Amino acid sequence: MIADTLAGIVGAEHVVSDDAGRAFYSNDLSFTPVDIAAVVVAPGSTEEVAEIVRVANEAGHSVVARGGGMSYTRTFVPGRPNAVLLDMRRMNKVVEVNTDDMYVIAEAGVTWEQLYLETSGVGVRTPYWGPLSGRYATVGGTISNNSVFFGSTKYGSTADSVLGLEVVLAGGKTIRTGSWAHRNGTPFTRYYGPDLSGLFIADTGALGIKTRASLKVVPMPAASVGLAFSVPSFDVSNELLLDIARTGLATEAYGFDPLYNGVFADLGFAFLRGVEWSIFAVVDGADDATAEAAADVVRAIGLRHGVEIDPSVPMAVRADPFGAVRSVLMGPQGEVWMPIHGIFPRSKAKTAADACVAYFAQNDDLIKKHNIKLSLLTLASGTDFIFEPSFYWTDELGEFRLEKIEKEYADEWAKIPADLETREVALRMRKELAAIFDSLGAVHLQIGKWYEFQSQVEPAYADALLALKRALDPNGLINPGSLGIE
Repeated sequence: MIADTLAGIVGAEHVVSDDAGRAFYSNDLSFTPVDIAAVVVAPGSTEEVAEIVRVANEAGHSVVARGGGMSYTRTFVPGRPNAVLLDMRRMNKVVEVNTDDMYVIAEAGVTWEQLYLETSGVGVRTPYWGPLSGRYATVGGTISNNSVFFGSTKYGSTADSVLGLEVVLAGGKTIRTGSWAHRNGTPFTRYYGPDLSGLFIADTGALGIKTRASLKVVPMPAASVGLAFSVPSFDVSNELLLDIARTGLATEAYGFDPLYNGVFADLGFAFLRGVEWSIFAVVDGADDATAEAAADVVRAIGLRHGVEIDPSVPMAVRADPFGAVRSVLMGPQGEVWMPIHGIFPRSKAKTAADACVAYFAQNDDLIKKHNIKLSLLTLASGTDFIFEPSFYWTDELGEFRLEKIEKEYADEWAKIPADLETREVALRMRKELAAIFDSLGAVHLQIGKWYEFQSQVEPAYADALLALKRALDPNGLINPGSLGIE
């Protein structure tokens, strides 16, 4: 049996073969049927990953890497029966923090919270420094899916912080990219010949198994200033967000809607009670004067659009950046949270927002009938508009969500029964909204096996990608179905 062979590589204690364990690791948060992995194995080194992949490939098993398990898009769920699922969280070492050459090397299973704590301890952090789910989301999983939030308005997405990757290919060979590929080199720069790093970034694990990554680091800011503004409408909110982004001064800039303002009001930020739309920003600087001068520029822009309010929300988020896991996984009353997103250029931001609002208006009766709540959150990544509508409804939360929240809530919310009818409505609406976004040219993070991809790209692009997949993975055994490639 493959489980016995794998136990010989990593030790029996790092192999899960019982039905309940295999089912738990094979599911994500998408509420969609999945194939259950034949076995789950937790490697402890690149060498063990390479041997697992080689053995599985020879035996005809597909191999799928799983990080922190935060996917809503079937990214790591097996695309075929009989898969070997790699739980990468045992590979959790920050290998090197180099403050001379300004890079960090981290194993794929390192969480963003761990990476932030270890780098900030020596006075640096990565430019993009994690998603809100960074207490669980891993470096390898995030690079595979790309991601935005902390640092994104100034520095872009995860991809923009990558210098080099260590990747195990389908046959068990290991390659390194960028200057890391130089036999006498170190991973200090991304470009040394063709950019092979780019092949494996946002590939949703379809082209290889990432085992280590080298990321840029920048000095920790000596000063940070938070800003917040109340604005009269969603349109004005989005205009302000993107005007702030164009300055290049804000490290993060994001927008809340009435639902989220109400949630934060209930959490103690009472000044948000009754605020409809809000924009928050954080400006970092090498000293107080630099940060305050940049904040003055952002403040002047904000005052042209709305009213300045208490800035404690963005600073509270900064103070505990990865502490919002419960709100990431569910709504304020224990509802299921199911997001969708699109990335748009500034010129299409209003069109996308209007189309979403119109879609919800058209389905208002259905939304009210099933008591589905909606939110419209926004973020600037560079000058790009990230739009994340979300659906909330009362439904069985499932084992994975309950595992990652405080026990006092888990015990209560574990009693919520399934609502299959409402679930079907919400999931259908999510898919319909994705189609609307795609018709407007949206691109996506975490494409996985849920977002349309093959049908949205030019045929020549799809052909080239398939040719790369066939060259790197001739038997199609690395995360089959991801990116729509079997």
